[in-house]
Amino acid sequence: MADEAIHNHFNAEEQEVGSIQALEQRIERMERTLERRFEQRLDQRFEELHTMLGALSLCADQNADTRDFRLKADIPVFNGCLNIEEFLDWLSKVDRFFKYAKVSEEKRVKLVAYRLKGGASTWWDRVQENRGRVGKQPIQTWERMRRMLRARFLPPDYEQYLLMKYQRRVQGSRSVHDYTAKFLRLAERNALNESESQQVARYMEGLKPTIRDKIGVQMVATVDDARSLALKAEMMT
Repeated sequence: MADEAIHNHFNAEEQEVGSIQALEQRIERMERTLERRFEQRLDQRFEELHTMLGALSLCADQNADTRDFRLKADIPVFNGCLNIEEFLDWLSKVDRFFKYAKVSEEKRVKLVAYRLKGGASTWWDRVQENRGRVGKQPIQTWERMRRMLRARFLPPDYEQYLLMKYQRRVQGSRSVHDYTAKFLRLAERNALNESESQQVARYMEGLKPTIRDKIGVQMVATVDDARSLALKAEMMT
């Protein structure tokens, strides 16, 4: 009886050990399964993240390309055939556009070059090609390009021309509004550092005699005052 009890005890222990080992093996299999699933899920998430980042990068590139296209379209075309004042107006428009659109320096030369047409485009391409032939770097700043454009497309005596136009300006058949705009542009371009009273005298002298006579001897302190009186006189003629 004692031997049988001992034998049964050993059998019970062996069964218990076997059960524990089976449980451990089962747990180990479950751990390996969970580990594989975790790795697969992690790989899947990495792939999704990579795809998402790629899409965001593509979207950013497309937005940048779209913005560059809009920038090019917003810069006025220059074909090399503008007169002195039109050319100076074109330069001013480009300068203002770069300022308000906050265009980076490295993009400015390319954007302007894209909007050069006809003779202006041919000249600029030749300038850059000639620099390359002699081992020089291409022009890369708008300030340098701007100076070269002025040297190429403004005559040497353009300042004298502008001064003569300013001194000989008259209203003629223009409206007071158009005459005033022309007068102020010429005054700004000549930058003579005139006093306000000197500018008023120049402005009044260029008005039509009929309008100037209606203003008469009224005290006029500024060009704006003279313009207001001229507009009123124009309505009465």
